[in-house]
Amino acid sequence: MTRSDGDPERSAPRKRTRWFDFALPEFHRERNVARRGGLARAFEPACIVLCVGLYTQGLLQFGLIFGPDWRVGGVLPVALALAVVAHRYADRLTRPSVIWREWIVLFVPFAVAVRLTPFLSLPADTFSLETGQWLSDPTAIFDIGYLLVLTVLVGVWLTSFHSTLDIAAARIQTGEIVTSGPRPIDRAWDADRVRTIDHTSPVRRLARRFLGGGIALAFCASVTALGAEQRLAPEVVIELFLPGRPSSTLAYANLMIYYVTALLLVSYAVFVRDRTIWALDNTWLSGAIGRHWMLSACGLLTLAACLAFVLPTEGLLSLSEVFLLLFGALFQVASSLILIAYLIFWVVTYPLRLLSGSAEEIAAPARGFEAPPTLVSPESDTSLFDAARTVAIWGVLGIAILYSASNLWTRRAGRGVGSLLAAVRSALGALIRAIVLLVSFARRAGTVAMDAARHAIRGGPDRVACRRPVIGGRPGREPRQTIIALYGLLLARAERRGIVRRRHETAIEFKSVLDPVVPDEVVPLSDLTEAFLVARYGAAPVAEERARGARSAWRRLQSALVRVRVPRR
Repeated sequence: MTRSDGDPERSAPRKRTRWFDFALPEFHRERNVARRGGLARAFEPACIVLCVGLYTQGLLQFGLIFGPDWRVGGVLPVALALAVVAHRYADRLTRPSVIWREWIVLFVPFAVAVRLTPFLSLPADTFSLETGQWLSDPTAIFDIGYLLVLTVLVGVWLTSFHSTLDIAAARIQTGEIVTSGPRPIDRAWDADRVRTIDHTSPVRRLARRFLGGGIALAFCASVTALGAEQRLAPEVVIELFLPGRPSSTLAYANLMIYYVTALLLVSYAVFVRDRTIWALDNTWLSGAIGRHWMLSACGLLTLAACLAFVLPTEGLLSLSEVFLLLFGALFQVASSLILIAYLIFWVVTYPLRLLSGSAEEIAAPARGFEAPPTLVSPESDTSLFDAARTVAIWGVLGIAILYSASNLWTRRAGRGVGSLLAAVRSALGALIRAIVLLVSFARRAGTVAMDAARHAIRGGPDRVACRRPVIGGRPGREPRQTIIALYGLLLARAERRGIVRRRHETAIEFKSVLDPVVPDEVVPLSDLTEAFLVARYGAAPVAEERARGARSAWRRLQSALVRVRVPRR
């Protein structure tokens, strides 16, 4: 089908579906960084990642002062890896655009890793206990410590992302230098267009970001090391990345190395900006200017670091002490002003007290304000709401993790990563098959042993054939199965109310736990427990009257357990 001019008619554009925004991102490369030198491609990410890591370490040390039990094990390596990923991701872009699908794909694995890495330094049973708590209550995943760690990771991502884009904006942009003709009008047009591109503001933003962060880090370091000796030594640098409450030496060593690295990064950005201006002005640049700048900058910063190590700081006031002095002075001034205001009020109201009369004429004080009676709302069964909330939270978390994992799996780079993942998958498959074989062998061996024992013991009573009750299942028609199923329903309802039957706990022991919880239904609880013991372990047939008694006892216990909610043991 063709149009009137002979050209083939183009097909209509494809309509955007409702789920188009949730499609997997493309990670389009906007900038080619292959033309940069090896020094720039290695020095720039090293400085950015080191600054971000030192700042993260300072924040973690500051947080451990207020919360010694804060789980920060493994947070620093995850933050460093996230800074590297953010730098590599931002180096592909030409503008600081927020593509939320790409951000989710890259950020979710680190958010999951930082929640699991603290368990590597904890006892083995801690992970299993907390996993069970997460399954029953998904909101327990997002405790205050994990939310603070996520905040730190978001700061790491934003700092590395915007710092990389600021340094890239100080370079010559694509199409900024155009080979124009010899006409004066072309040269004038190019000169006017070049003036519209600002290469100084990104450097200023970078300097404000890291130097302002250094001031905040200095305050955190001073608060971290209150009352400790303030001196620096080269050997403390090795202990810099160990978690725990740091000394003043470690805190100030972290601050000193941060400032050295930040100043080196800012000076590098200034050099990149100057080199861009020289290139735009058609100034000839020597090939050794970069090497000379690097040697001079490293020499000055090394001299500053040596002076910081050598010069003593004992006896100097830290930022926290200066802050306490200022706060004390302001408190004294405020106290004086309040006292003066009180004296003025007393002098002004003194004549009024003389005119008020004698003490007998003064009426009794009015009755004080009484709080309204507390309204007791009837408790209701919120199990359906809890189940819906649990399903919703786990659904959102599962969708985010699967979305990120599927995109990373489809875009895995190189044959090495694919072969590594294939090897891991085959190893996991072999391990699962081995576990299945061992379980089947143990089951067959147990069956053979039970048959042999049954044939060996001829005089004993026959084994009572009964199925294990399914928690929450419906009772059967046989009295024995009915009683066992009703007791299983009792266990399930008690577990939903926070009373969990422990392993190897007998029915009599569990009855002693339930007696204080339902004091008005002690008799039905005793009847149901006795009926369960007879049905589960007795060899004689169970009468129908006992099953009817168990049903009536369960009805009373069911209504009693609705109004009960106690914390888990």
